[in-house]
Amino acid sequence: MDLNNGCVDINFLDISDLTNAHVERSDQGNYLFDVCLSSDDATITYSYEAGSCSGYQACLGTYSTGTNSHVADCVTSPYSNYICANISYGYTCNNGVFSLDGNCSLACGADAQCDGRPPGFRTDRCDAVGQTYFIDICNSTCQFIDDSVCNSTGTGGCTGGLSVCDGYFVGDCLPDGVSFCDSSCVNQTSVGNCLTKQTMRKALVHYTTDPYNRKLDVEAVKCMIKVYLGAGCSDSRTQEYIDIAKALPDSILPN
Repeated sequence: MDLNNGCVDINFLDISDLTNAHVERSDQGNYLFDVCLSSDDATITYSYEAGSCSGYQACLGTYSTGTNSHVADCVTSPYSNYICANISYGYTCNNGVFSLDGNCSLACGADAQCDGRPPGFRTDRCDAVGQTYFIDICNSTCQFIDDSVCNSTGTGGCTGGLSVCDGYFVGDCLPDGVSFCDSSCVNQTSVGNCLTKQTMRKALVHYTTDPYNRKLDVEAVKCMIKVYLGAGCSDSRTQEYIDIAKALPDSILPN
């Protein structure tokens, strides 16, 4: 906001002097000094309204009469006449992208990590020991995706995780039902990590109960016990056994 005797942009109010002054609307023409608004990248429009600035973005102030007037703010003890304004920019936002440069922008709703970066921007990230290779991404709507997918091919200072975890999320269990990928993308074996005690109990009930007088699946029981104990199972149906066990409802367990 400027105060001078000649507005280049928006003159919305005039005042009688630089101190101890009265004000008038800029369309009255009685006072020498102009109160002005300007912007380098926006279009400002204003209007004099009675009672409120409903439908406008902002209230600049209130005044008592058209000239020889007193002024006040819009909230504390406002006068009945309001100076209202709208501001518009010569750009648009689309899915977080600022139309003038095609980059993500906070002003358009992008996440802070993506501000100023193009959609699809990828950041290489190593873990603390410089082994694991992750890629953090600003997606097509400029939302930040904190990637936790292991990558076996390193880049820059990253040497990459073990190839067996390549493409798996940190914490994912591998198809053998025994191994999982830790936070450094190293496959680890832990009893009960991928096959919980609850799942194992349901598997034993399922594979040792014969409600339809069919042959009990002894091989499945043996394989599941090996998996649970971390020994692994070479049976070609291992993953099938695990998937079935994990899908079983808790209601299968005896009370």
